Amino acid sequence: MERERTGLLNDVAGIPAELLERTPGQGAWSIAQTVVHLAMAEEGTLAYLHKKLAYGGHRTVTITGVLRLVILRIALALPIRWKAPRSIAVIPEMPWEEALARWDVVRGEWHRALEELPMGLVHHGLIKHPAVGKLSVAQGLHFMARHVRHHREQVRRTLRQIGDGTHVP
Repeated sequence: MERERTGLLNDVAGIPAELLERTPGQGAWSIAQTVVHLAMAEEGTLAYLHKKLAYGGHRTVTITGVLRLVILRIALALPIRWKAPRSIAVIPEMPWEEALARWDVVRGEWHRALEELPMGLVHHGLIKHPAVGKLSVAQGLHFMARHVRHHREQVRRTLRQIGDGTHVP
């Protein structure tokens, strides 16, 4: 997850904030909004993890979890634009530094949560994806890394649309 995040941030390093905050067109997200979307998705996933840990009722994910992850991997690999789940589809405009700070905070919270997670629960259904349902923690982390990679391509497209050609990775 962190390697994908670092790659995305390296792609936009040195680009002026005003470009990162510029939307490429009506209904499209700026790069800052894309980062906010990623932060919101990770916040929601982490909230679900904490809820499941607090209330219990979780168990090891079966082979269906593997199938769910395969479906997600295929969906993200296709050259199709997917609508974000309703809960994170409306992304507020915000300054780049604020968007980045929000993602930094949630990544720090993830780091702490994973350090505290008992190893015996890594394969439990503590992650819930809005489209395919429960995933194990390991599968959820894999998906979140793929999610960042997917949006990294979106960031590159946005840079081509808004930039002057000098800032495209």
